[in-house]
This record gives sequence, structure tokens and C-alpha cells, in this order.
Amino acid sequence: MTEQPTSSAQTGGDALTDERIAGAAATALGKLMVKRSAEEEANPNTLDGLMRELLRPMIKEWLDANLPTIVERKVEEEVQRIARMAR
Repeated sequence: MTEQPTSSAQTGGDALTDERIAGAAATALGKLMVKRSAEEEANPNTLDGLMRELLRPMIKEWLDANLPTIVERKVEEEVQRIARMAR
């Protein structure tokens, strides 16, 4: 007897696919991402690798200059939101 996958409508869940299918897809995607990452690191002479190396210092500089302000603003917004909820 073959097992039929159940749809989310039959199980009453919100999932679009069967849990086994979703798990298999996630595993396959993870393996693909690891493989691609290893290939990119192995050959930094590709256009992607060269651009990554050129952009890395610029992104670091931008983050060093802007990240503290962004984090401070977001924390302040969250504190104010929580304070409004407490009233």
C-alpha cells in the first residue's frame, strides 16, 4: 500500500506542502548553498569573488559609521513602543 501525501486542507494546517517534502527541499537547498559557497571560496578570481573582495572594505566602513546609529534608533523605537503598550 502506498502512502499518499496529505494536503494542508486535509490536515487542517497552514503548510503549503507535506512536512517530508518541505524537509527534503530544505536539505537539498542547504547542500546546494554549501556547495556553491565552497566553489566561490575556492576560486576568488571570478567576477563575483573580485567584487566581493572590493566591496568588503567599503561595506565594513559603512557599517562602522552607520550601524551604531541605526541600532540606537531601532532600540529607542522599540522601547517607546513597549512603553506605549504598558500605559
